[in-house]
Amino acid sequence: MDSGCTPRARLAVLALLALGTTAAFLPLLQNDFISCDDAAYVTANPHVRAGLTWDGFRWAWSTLHSGNWHPLTWLSHMLDVQVFGMRPWGHHLSSLLLHVASTLLLFRVLERMTAACGRSALVAALFAVHPLHVESVAWVAERKDVLGGLFFVLTLWAYARSVRAPGWRSQFVVWLALTLGLLCKPMLVTTPFVLLLLDRWPLGRWAAQGFRRLVLEKVWLLLPVAASCAVTLAAQARAAAVSSLEEFSLGARVGNAIHAYGAYLLATVLPLRLSFFYPHPVAPRIPEVAFSLLALAALTALALQQRAPRPYLLCGWLFYLGTLVPVSGLVQVGVQARADRYTYIPLIGIFVMLSWGAAELLGPVTRRAPRLVVAAGILAMLPCVALTQRQVRLWRDSETLYLHAFDVTGHNALVAFFLARTLDQGHRDAEAVQWYGRVLSASPDYLPAQIRLGRVLVRTGQAEEARARLERAVRQDPENALAQASLGAALAALGHIPEAIARFEEALRLDPALVEARSKLALALAQQGDLAGALEHLRRAIEVDPDDPEARQHLAFVLLLRGDYRSAWEQVRVLRRLGAAPPDSLLRLLSEKMAEP
Repeated sequence: MDSGCTPRARLAVLALLALGTTAAFLPLLQNDFISCDDAAYVTANPHVRAGLTWDGFRWAWSTLHSGNWHPLTWLSHMLDVQVFGMRPWGHHLSSLLLHVASTLLLFRVLERMTAACGRSALVAALFAVHPLHVESVAWVAERKDVLGGLFFVLTLWAYARSVRAPGWRSQFVVWLALTLGLLCKPMLVTTPFVLLLLDRWPLGRWAAQGFRRLVLEKVWLLLPVAASCAVTLAAQARAAAVSSLEEFSLGARVGNAIHAYGAYLLATVLPLRLSFFYPHPVAPRIPEVAFSLLALAALTALALQQRAPRPYLLCGWLFYLGTLVPVSGLVQVGVQARADRYTYIPLIGIFVMLSWGAAELLGPVTRRAPRLVVAAGILAMLPCVALTQRQVRLWRDSETLYLHAFDVTGHNALVAFFLARTLDQGHRDAEAVQWYGRVLSASPDYLPAQIRLGRVLVRTGQAEEARARLERAVRQDPENALAQASLGAALAALGHIPEAIARFEEALRLDPALVEARSKLALALAQQGDLAGALEHLRRAIEVDPDDPEARQHLAFVLLLRGDYRSAWEQVRVLRRLGAAPPDSLLRLLSEKMAEP
């Protein structure tokens, strides 16, 4: 029979968990940033790239960027930049350390509440190295998962302490931990429900204090939850992230939610062919939904039937069902059917069911040969570690990740677009054009692909074709600042400078912070001889993003035209510090001018 840890055993478990988690995720430190979302969160976000600054601090608390309000997550990204710069391994190391900390604390929380050392260790080990959790740890943009997960477990820890030592101070710590967690990830809104489940098992407070009293005890926790819900809905509505019923019908949402619950369970047992993106079916697939519904009904019936002799089954099952509700897709955010990262917290409930159930089955063996059971448990975790390492390596770079997703999910326009954009950013123009073409052949009105294909065509000297595509994009969405700026670039390449200037100015009216539009406008003004106007726009562009290489390059050209050669050389030095190669034409002209008497 499992029992509480001795100090020596506890230390050994903590050491094994830390080492095992680190070993499973160690390849992560060789991974790059991913173009999908990492740009919005870190690599192309000027507020984050500046590190910890007072302006960045104020921005983190006021912005609804990317359809979320999670100021602590933004601050953690800024801290990473402050410490590691833009070196990917440092950002990955931070996520790994947060995951390790959550793993160790989860073990201690469960052991404290249940006095079950081995079972708690198994739950923590599954949480640590399950392949479904790779996405949360390996994707820098999902820092909110590992940071919010740590505060979630801290909330459980604080709650267990408050039960043993009640009082307003201990209750305030619970409230504070939950509030901080919500400032990292709003998915934690179900935490009061989780605490109520813990009151039933393993804390056993329902019978002693009554259900109603325990509910009233948690009402004050609903204040930060309600605030988080209100701000999140406003942020997602502002970002147009919430899909309408016309796009995804209620029937499609319910069917997809049922299937997702079942798919997560299947992936828990067989974590194979995982993808960072699963396309949402417009219409529910009836056989898959029916199978998932039967499985969910059977497990619910089992948990209810065993609620007295095995309360961990019902509590673990309701934990899983309840914590997934915010991301079930009933309120559809984005176009994905489900996401591996959504299981980061909910699977704790399933792991509890599996661990306590396995302990019951192996009870006689455990009593006779406890060391053998421990050794067998460690060996049983090795396949999980191997699968996790394999999954981590799929996140090595954007192209590897997207090609794998394409292989798993089949042809879908969004993954094809991500791959095309990656090739585009790597200046692999011919391949990018091919993949953008595949996207538009499947979805002719997909605006981002239309815009980016036009930009590649401008870069490759096909400005007339680019102009036709970008004019169509502007007709499709006249309020799209990037489309306006891209059409301006095509017009400038064709020599239509006044028309290009008008497009750049319209782009800046729509989005004054669009550095690209301001930089290209400055170059167009310089071509017309307005060097003072060009300098003003370039300085404003650099105020928004000091690390933008195009703005620095254009500033060097304008300074050269003004005869300020020393300042132009200073911009060349800045470009080199940023890792951007100054154009040969700029260097040649500067060398010639500096050599003149």
